[in-house]
Amino acid sequence: MMQLKGYCEKWDVKSTEDVARSYLEFLTDWSSSEGFHGCMFINACAEYSAAESMPHQIANQHEREVRQWLFAQFERVGAHHPQQKADTLFVWGEGLIVTAQTDQKPLALNNELFIELIK
Repeated sequence: MMQLKGYCEKWDVKSTEDVARSYLEFLTDWSSSEGFHGCMFINACAEYSAAESMPHQIANQHEREVRQWLFAQFERVGAHHPQQKADTLFVWGEGLIVTAQTDQKPLALNNELFIELIK
């Protein structure tokens, strides 16, 4: 979370598009960095699939925090339907992470098209 917040603080976020663009650029930069082996929280859920296991609970808490942070960002810029936008962007981002982790390069996803759709 600290890396995400630090990265996005560099942006002058004033619109729905800025929220989405800063988050997607963070994920793209992170997932294409040397030594990237996926998200430890996604990996923990895969390894410890029982919802009551501690690693699964910690991962679940992290994912909720990211979604809450996205919601707060959309709400701050006055986005219509901020929860829906936060949830949608979160799921898109999870797909980016898993796609990068499974070495499906290049990431031919059109983030700009997605940003247009989320307006």
